[in-house]
Amino acid sequence: MKSAESLIGLLRSGLPLAEAIAAASTFHPHSFSLPCEINKATLRSWRMVPVLSRSKDVSPAEMIGYPTSDRVQLRQWVAEHPGCNFAIAAGAEWGLIVLEVAGRRSMASLRALCGDDWTWRDSCEFHAGNAQFFIFAHPGQGTRLIDPCLAGVTLHEGLVMAPPSRLHTGEVFAYTRPDAPLLSVPAWLLDQDDNQR
Repeated sequence: MKSAESLIGLLRSGLPLAEAIAAASTFHPHSFSLPCEINKATLRSWRMVPVLSRSKDVSPAEMIGYPTSDRVQLRQWVAEHPGCNFAIAAGAEWGLIVLEVAGRRSMASLRALCGDDWTWRDSCEFHAGNAQFFIFAHPGQGTRLIDPCLAGVTLHEGLVMAPPSRLHTGEVFAYTRPDAPLLSVPAWLLDQDDNQR
């Protein structure tokens, strides 16, 4: 019965039928392990949560549980919902903020702001499709972009889809530099007046 439930979950996740059958036939909840991306994130004390969402935008209603770095709890939820995706919790409460840069034009628009300071790109990074996501330490307050009209540039707080998630479009979230340090969000990116309110 459990393997049938896991097969259905894997098929809903978008896996091809042959892969889903192979994965479901080897599913054993007691020996189940988390994806390495989730293990690495929890070792950094980042709060992760399994989600049912297949789109890039995640709502709290799609969470399976709550954001945690407890691998035992995450393993239990994932065993109950095979094929689920994962979101990282971002915001002041969680100590993280995620910068999304959607495409080359968006990266070019940041060039004018950062000048020659490209050190911010050394922070932990993942990607999906043509979008790049940079994880930074949350500044605690004042997280409004200096220019809210920057096309394709978004600062995320809340739930952010994260590796190894797969979207309904087939795009897969993957780390570019999983072991990179967590840097402070660049000051030139934020509205400094917002910090003083």
